[in-house]
Amino acid sequence: MMTLMNTLPDGDNVERCKKVAACFPKPWFATVDTRSSIPQLQNFSNHLLQTAHSLSKHSADPRNRDLVVDIVTVLGNIKALDHAAALIEECPYEDLKTSLPISQ
Repeated sequence: MMTLMNTLPDGDNVERCKKVAACFPKPWFATVDTRSSIPQLQNFSNHLLQTAHSLSKHSADPRNRDLVVDIVTVLGNIKALDHAAALIEECPYEDLKTSLPISQ
């Protein structure tokens, strides 16, 4: 995890984050009743948010939107809904509100 969080915010980093998040057991998130993920994943959630911010700043590259969408999806999957909602609000990705259980 530490190596992952010290890599450049690019497509490879996003793919690695997706693979790591896919390995987390689903029962970890079954009892999450807040808009934040489990405390043990707070640094990972923050890393995803920072990566998305960095990618969205370079919005001239059309691939970055897809990468940010992937990050929002991962945040939703690990129940970091507060970060996902903030990202959707800050970036022009209103269409994602209907695809994730993010209610204000």
